[in-house]
Amino acid sequence: MCPGRKPSSAAPDMLPKILSLAFAALVLFAGCTPQPAPKPTAVSVLQRLPEEQLPDFSDDMDAASLLTAAERSMKFFDRVPADRLYSLGEVQVRADLLKSTLQRFLELCRAQRLDRKTIAAAFDVFLVAPPDRPSLVTGYYEPILEARGRRDETFRHPLYGVPPDLLTIDLPSFDPVKFPTGRLIGRLNERKVVPYFTRAQIDGEKALDRWGSELAWLADPVDAFFLHVQGSGMLRMPGGDRRIGYAGANGRPYRSIGKVLIDRGVMTVDEMSMQAIRAYLGAHPELMEEILWHNESYVFFQWVKEGPMGSINVPLTAGRSIATDPQFHPSGAPCFLETQKPRLDERGNVLGWEPLHRWVLNQDTGGAIKGPGRVDLFCGTGEQGEWQAGRLKHPGKLMILIRKGGIPSGSSQPAVLRRTDAGLPELRPQETCGASPRGAAIAWRSRRHWKRIRISSKHRLSTMMAFRGSSSLRSMSETDAREVSRNIWAALNRSVVSSPRSLTWRSNMEGSAC
Repeated sequence: MCPGRKPSSAAPDMLPKILSLAFAALVLFAGCTPQPAPKPTAVSVLQRLPEEQLPDFSDDMDAASLLTAAERSMKFFDRVPADRLYSLGEVQVRADLLKSTLQRFLELCRAQRLDRKTIAAAFDVFLVAPPDRPSLVTGYYEPILEARGRRDETFRHPLYGVPPDLLTIDLPSFDPVKFPTGRLIGRLNERKVVPYFTRAQIDGEKALDRWGSELAWLADPVDAFFLHVQGSGMLRMPGGDRRIGYAGANGRPYRSIGKVLIDRGVMTVDEMSMQAIRAYLGAHPELMEEILWHNESYVFFQWVKEGPMGSINVPLTAGRSIATDPQFHPSGAPCFLETQKPRLDERGNVLGWEPLHRWVLNQDTGGAIKGPGRVDLFCGTGEQGEWQAGRLKHPGKLMILIRKGGIPSGSSQPAVLRRTDAGLPELRPQETCGASPRGAAIAWRSRRHWKRIRISSKHRLSTMMAFRGSSSLRSMSETDAREVSRNIWAALNRSVVSSPRSLTWRSNMEGSAC
């Protein structure tokens, strides 16, 4: 039988051989491939900038705020494991590399030597950006809102804590091979996990009233909505000011209400701002619920003593802290941001636009902040912060520093074998335990004409199978081997793995742990 053909039910005697060849081919090519081959459709979002393309790194803010923000990031790295991995574009970087990068950055910051020549000598500068469009920079802020601890006729729009029926399902804990990342948010309904309530169900149908999880009450539903967007705020209450922070969300997708207004022709992209949305909803109260409920995402809060806090659990610094997508930008990292900022009068009216160029620290995330190069700049607390954040929406550039030589050009990372959604084997960068990835240990044991393969992985997948005729693998092309591998995965998924030739397969939970 040709090794590229699928085994036929009419030829059961050949099934063990095909399965054994395929699985052995899978292991053979996993062990011999020095680094993962890029996916043909993948487009890089990471660019190492040569020195001649670097800016002069002049900063339009004070040095004290930069030092404060950088020291807060250092507190974050002081408490995370050195071998934890973070994403920089399509590359994985360890926490200890990011920490050493920040340590050197702090030294230069204290010495006031953050000039282009010094930066180029000490760091590699990486641009993270979409391949087909400019990066987008927006702003967010911490609002100050009047609130009450009890509902009355004026203050009747609740801010909820995390409801007790909210479930968070960590997918990798169920099957890390199929689900290496990701989680689901939902609730139980007649012993089934279903998506959690939408904004319309929570605010319109009062789906959470039975839990009594209200923390405070606001007078304006639009204020409540934008507090959800910002993620934290200061509440002025009769007993004194209290700060509220992000505690969770309903897992529903974030949908921009600004885009709804643009699509309806209410305003143009250039006219769009938080202030413009407020003005339109105030003038059309009959449309308020429809527009607000378009965004199904709903945020739950908790009382916090310090803040506002970023996702890395450090206080944010106005003008210095940014929120990004952690799938592409490493947490805590020092970055340089270039965009435009509004020049405002004493009433918050825009007089014009001027360049924004400053050092920032990646300390937060956001439900609407997705994609490479996407940046949300924390603009501060109160009215001044709202004026800046509400109007900031411009193209920009985000450059990230990594200690010189920390990511050598053309270097490869340790790889482990995993199954892709298409059923093909794939090598991917993976966290290591020491000098080599224990999760990709492959042991070959000879027993006369039979050999036994065992693959142990940190994904807790162990496999044992016996096979014969492995010498023919040496003469098989990689293309043929991968085609046979496709067949083996399909067969294993259907559990077509038993035969009179003593072909055995078992899966258990004894994978090595890092």
